[in-house]
Order: sequence, then C-alpha cells, then structure tokens
Amino acid sequence: MLKLLRQSPLSARIGMGIVLLNCLVAVFAPLIVPYGETSVVGDVWESSSVKFYLGTDHLGRDLFTRMVYGGRNTIALAFITTALSFLAGSFLGLLLLLKAPGLTS
Repeated sequence: MLKLLRQSPLSARIGMGIVLLNCLVAVFAPLIVPYGETSVVGDVWESSSVKFYLGTDHLGRDLFTRMVYGGRNTIALAFITTALSFLAGSFLGLLLLLKAPGLTS
C-alpha cells in the first residue's frame, strides 16, 4: 500500500490527504469544536473573534461548530450514495450480462 502511495502523482496524494483530514475531523468533531451542534451561544450575526472563529448565524449558533458537524453529514451522505450506486450498477451490470445473447452457454 505504501509503495502504491509513493508511486501515485502528487495531486493524488494531496487529494487523499484532504479526504483523510476531513474524515479525521468528522470522527473527532466532538473533541474539536467548542460548542454543541445546536447550542445557541452568542448574539445574532456576531463577527469572527477568538470566541467564535467564523462568527455566529442568525440564531446565535457558532458557525465553525456548524461547519464541522455539517462535514460529518456530508461524508456520511457521500459514502451512502457511493455504496448504493455501486450496488445498483453491479446488479444491473450482472443482469444485463446474463441476458446478453451469446454470452451464456
């Protein structure tokens, strides 16, 4: 595996690093973010500061916290849709292969 990684282009290694970083942030989100996902912790539309890295939204929720937890949802949704499309494509491909004339004995 390491040999394959060393032989891959730089752009592929950078992409894999970004995906790995996003997955690590998603897994360790409760340890990274300072507030709960739906906690109202500040005033409406506060600007970025030491307390709120990206500011707050229209309800006073921390935007950094919301983005990290949103990344978890995005990664899970991408994984589920990839798995479903792989399963559907495999099933349809096998079905068409079995029905193709001249390919069965």
